Amino acid sequence: MSSLNEYGTVKDVAFYGMVFRIFNLSLTPIYGLMRALQPTVGINFGAEKYERVISSFKIFAIAALIIMLPLWLITIVFPTSIFNLMLPGKEFLQSDITNFRIFMTLAPFLPVVFMAMTFWPAIKKPKPAGIIGIARQAFLYIPLMIILPKYFGISWIYKGSFLIDISLSILIVFLISKEFKGLRQLETKK
Repeated sequence: MSSLNEYGTVKDVAFYGMVFRIFNLSLTPIYGLMRALQPTVGINFGAEKYERVISSFKIFAIAALIIMLPLWLITIVFPTSIFNLMLPGKEFLQSDITNFRIFMTLAPFLPVVFMAMTFWPAIKKPKPAGIIGIARQAFLYIPLMIILPKYFGISWIYKGSFLIDISLSILIVFLISKEFKGLRQLETKK
């Protein structure tokens, strides 16, 4: 990340790399479930089994959350133990731990987000997933990650990421709820 290189130290870059790897590791179960969700939703959508489409989404999102929660809890409760596995012998400041926890706090919200990004294309509506994916990067993430750390410090890379993704998570929950309502209306018309 260019902001880390420009405003931070080598330690900041190494720490962010470690945080991002831990974060991705905690999301790994979601990636596998996303691949399984798409045909499940697609087949049921094609068969006009709209309640099954909705229940499949919920089951997969809850399963992803349940699978990832133990690792996530361990990282939140014992961050320095996890850090020492990846960067042994390094000293970590309280601000490092705080930044890590801010960044990781988002993880339990992501099963719904990731499942939604798979769900929309499976029901022949890829636009929301595409727009959200592009908008997150081009209009939110890149500008804010350049501006916030410059004026408020490196911790805003973590805080900004959290704020962007929590805002998008809330939006996605709203959009998915709306989509479920539309699917239920299709179900009643059959």
